[in-house]
Amino acid sequence: MTKYTLNETPVRTSINFAINDITLDLDIPTKYTFKDIDIKNKNNIEIKTTTKNNFNSRIGLSLDKCQETIINIKENTTKPLIINYDVDNFLVNNIVINISKNIKAEVIIKYTGHGFNSSKINTNLEEYSNLKLDLINIIDDTSYSFISMENDIKEKANLDYNFIDLGGKVRLSNYYSNLNEYESKNSFKNIYMGNNEDLIDMNYYMIIKGIKAEGNIKVEGSVDNKSKKNFKGTIDFISGSKESIGEENENCVILSDTAVSKSLPVLLCSEESVTGAHGVSSGKIDNNKLFYLMSRGLSEQESKRLIINANFNSIINNLIDDDIKQEIINIIDKKID
Repeated sequence: MTKYTLNETPVRTSINFAINDITLDLDIPTKYTFKDIDIKNKNNIEIKTTTKNNFNSRIGLSLDKCQETIINIKENTTKPLIINYDVDNFLVNNIVINISKNIKAEVIIKYTGHGFNSSKINTNLEEYSNLKLDLINIIDDTSYSFISMENDIKEKANLDYNFIDLGGKVRLSNYYSNLNEYESKNSFKNIYMGNNEDLIDMNYYMIIKGIKAEGNIKVEGSVDNKSKKNFKGTIDFISGSKESIGEENENCVILSDTAVSKSLPVLLCSEESVTGAHGVSSGKIDNNKLFYLMSRGLSEQESKRLIINANFNSIINNLIDDDIKQEIINIIDKKID
């Protein structure tokens, strides 16, 4: 076992909060092989997969090698590109998605199976491009998930990112997005659920550099039993980002007296003429809502499920594929039972 300090915040706060980073003891294999990837709807899309030496992500894990998949989308997609990964004990992968100028595309990346998943997804959007990306983590509840997401967004490009993070007893995620140029836009929406003794650590950082750029982070989640969650979100307005907008919100429903929820929202600003906002809400389900629903004949468990699903619906409804929407709803229902 080796001790790792991971997911360090871009701005440090008091060590008394115990949220700046996370320390884990991990036993990572030194020898591993890779499986073929299940890819659907890849017509007219350039895809190349190779094995590369050295893998590094902003989470802080460095590994000897990875499976790298480079995806070049140069034509509008009529159907979403679907990439399915079976973790199958051990997966280290780096996905690079390049969207050409003026191109509109949809991509779904889905992780299932069991084991250790360390993945990095890089998206590069050229001018006037538009990408909708759904990233679905539903590996089993005994697994380890380390997912790093990095974006580079050019002039008038728009990235709509949905991250459904429901799989793994240890879940670390890192989101790093550069809104580099004029009217570049990024909406990042995330759902998480903690159960049993799950450990969830999120570190999301959006840098706004361009004039009239827009960045939004929306996170909805719940923690139950003895699960623990850390949310670290940063919106950073760089000097020159005039008339830009940045906002982050996290809402966590606490379903158990033994669950732990910590949040660190940060707003940084080096430019005067911007609009920025951040907020966090955390607490138990409103007893008045529970009473109202139970008075209409629902059980307490059914009422809780309805309230949590209502919180998640705006994100779930934004997913591309109807079958995946229903699959996510079913998983959420099971986790609340």
